[in-house]
Amino acid sequence: MAVIVVKALKFHAGDPDSKEILDEKDARNRPLDVQYQSKPERRTKKFVKSLVSSLNLSAGTEWSSSENGILKSAREAVKIGEKLWQELELIGKNRASSSNNTSGSNNSSRSEECPQYMSISADVFLKNGRVMVLTCGLTLGSHITVVGKPRVAHMETDPQISLLKEGQYVMVSQFMMELQGLKAVDGEDPPRILHFNPRLKGDWSGKPVIELNTCYRMQWGTAQRCEGWKSRDDEESGE
Repeated sequence: MAVIVVKALKFHAGDPDSKEILDEKDARNRPLDVQYQSKPERRTKKFVKSLVSSLNLSAGTEWSSSENGILKSAREAVKIGEKLWQELELIGKNRASSSNNTSGSNNSSRSEECPQYMSISADVFLKNGRVMVLTCGLTLGSHITVVGKPRVAHMETDPQISLLKEGQYVMVSQFMMELQGLKAVDGEDPPRILHFNPRLKGDWSGKPVIELNTCYRMQWGTAQRCEGWKSRDDEESGE
C-alpha cells in the first residue's frame, strides 16, 4: 500500500488536469498487480481446531486481580466455557478417528447382514412363532408377498371390533399380517407399524372387508376399512 501512495504523489506534482493524473485517479479502483493473498493453510488449521466455531475465548482479554461484579462473572464464564469447549473438541476427534478405523469393516458386515430378499417356508414360519425377522427393515420399493389360503370360518364370542350380547357369536374367516417394530417399553407390546387384516366376511356387513390400522404403545388408531370384492377389469384400482 505504501508504494501506491508514493506513486500517486509523483503524478500529482504535474498538471492537475493532465491525462496521467486522471488515469491515476481512475486507477484507484483497479486491482493491484500483485494482489494480497490470505494464507489458506493457517485458516484451514484454525477451522480444524474448532469443530463448531472459530471463536477464541482468550484472545484480547486481560484479566486483573481487582475485578468485581460483571467482569468477575465473565472471567469465570470464559474459563468454564473454554474447558467445556476443549472437551467437545476431544470428543469430536475421538469419534472421527474411530469412524475411520471401523468404516471398512462396517461396510463389509452390512453387505453380509442385509440381504436383498428373504424367503421362509410355512414349517419354519410356524416354528418361529409365526414371526419373520427383517434384519435391516424395508427399503423404498420393498414389497411383501404372502401365499396361503383361508381356513374355514370359526365361531368367535369375543371379537375385537364387534359388540355382542350374551350367548351370541359371529362366524369369522380371516388372516392377519402385521409389520411390527422393536419393543421399546417393558410390559408393552411392540408397536404395530401396519396391521393388515382381510376378512372374507365382515363382523357387521357380512361382506368381504380389508382393515388397515396402526398401534403405538398399545393404543389403536382409527381403523380404515374397504370392501374386499374383486375389482372389475374396467375399474380403477389405484395401481
